[in-house]
Amino acid sequence: NTNNMDTENQVTGKIGKALDMNEDSTDERVCLEDTGNLNCSGSAPIFDTAVAERTSSLWYKADEVIETQVLFEEGGWGNGQVIYLNATKIFACTTVPEGVEGYQGVCVSSTTTANEWHHVALVWASGTTSYLYHDGVQLASFTGKDNAQHDNAYALGNIAGDTNITDVDGENDDAVKRTYTNHSSPFAGIIDEFRVTD
Repeated sequence: NTNNMDTENQVTGKIGKALDMNEDSTDERVCLEDTGNLNCSGSAPIFDTAVAERTSSLWYKADEVIETQVLFEEGGWGNGQVIYLNATKIFACTTVPEGVEGYQGVCVSSTTTANEWHHVALVWASGTTSYLYHDGVQLASFTGKDNAQHDNAYALGNIAGDTNITDVDGENDDAVKRTYTNHSSPFAGIIDEFRVTD
């Protein structure tokens, strides 16, 4: 389910065809529901069901890595994961709602570059060691937060509904809530071979 895209968005990718997103626009994204909903507000069992482990991976080639650009987001502000670029870095986060202890998400990051193909994988295991891989190299580890059942949205190339984005310095207590409507964070570049494994 793509928003504002057509066959012109299909380009040669890392492996076969890929999606070239937000080159002349800032509102393109791929909604990952199985309902055909173009507003990224449906449901999909692969993301809604609680799991103990999940790996989300994709190839990307960014036009630039200056501003916040969401590659993949699922679960929304309160539960899920987000992979995004900001200030020459790639971030991978697990998100949980703000509680009495403040923001409880966990983010890790690594440097990245524009105009080159990169592979990112977020290997998330609830309550145990989780990992960020970039170009096949393990770059960071963290303790994964629990992934509970939810009915929130999911998308490629932008925020699906709302999410937590960590400020550039990578400190978790600097997380800010962003929404698609008010703080759209479109990815400008090419996404290929998106995969999710539970």
